[in-house]
Amino acid sequence: VASLGVGNATQVNAVVDGLRSIAQMTEKPFGLMESIFIGGIVALLLSIVYKRGANGIGSWAEILVPIAASGYIVLSILFLFLRYKELPRAFASIIMGAFQPKSVTCGVVASFFLSLRVGVSRGVFTNEAGMGTASIAHAAANTKHPAQQGMMGIVEVFLDTIVICTLTALVILCSGVQIPYGTDPGIMLTLDAFAKIYGDWIRIILTILTCIFAFATILGWGLYGARCAQFIFGDGAWRFFTRFQSAGVLLGVILQTSS
Repeated sequence: VASLGVGNATQVNAVVDGLRSIAQMTEKPFGLMESIFIGGIVALLLSIVYKRGANGIGSWAEILVPIAASGYIVLSILFLFLRYKELPRAFASIIMGAFQPKSVTCGVVASFFLSLRVGVSRGVFTNEAGMGTASIAHAAANTKHPAQQGMMGIVEVFLDTIVICTLTALVILCSGVQIPYGTDPGIMLTLDAFAKIYGDWIRIILTILTCIFAFATILGWGLYGARCAQFIFGDGAWRFFTRFQSAGVLLGVILQTSS
């Protein structure tokens, strides 16, 4: 069930939001039919990869993820280099926001549970640490020693959260864009931040990277869901579930999701 929500609808929505941003920039129409068309392309690509099984998913992921991650990191570091004078203010904003008294005293109980919910949801969307799902992929890896694969799992969380998420936060804070606190602007806030320095053309590059990230994420969650379905219903569930996952993309593009 989670693979259809966290791993499917939310990811496709991010792709659609990015493409809608580009359409607005070029003054091209982007409505429901365009969203369904994009969903159909993603569903077709998914069905092709799923036919190759777990090995096919792994082969695609090991190509797509490094390209998207390295490209995003390079763009972020260059951005911060160009706005290096804003870095002290950005770090000060993070520290003050974390340790100022009202962060704790503003409705102690309510704010605690809200922080817990938001923190857990961010963890789920960035690295899945603690969920137990990533072990499904790591268990199938070809490696000389289990500890070596375990180290890869640690590096995965470090790159996702400590590197990429921190770079994203610093880019947004150094850009000077208005941050709509209390709402979930999704990918649009990040696109607006990068556009402050690079110009609107960067929305195209970032949307391409987002599409790569999203497609790889859907593949990964498809693997998790299919393996769980096989455990419950038998080996034949792989084909049924992957088809259901691919078709679910079409529903995901019209749903309003948030992280």
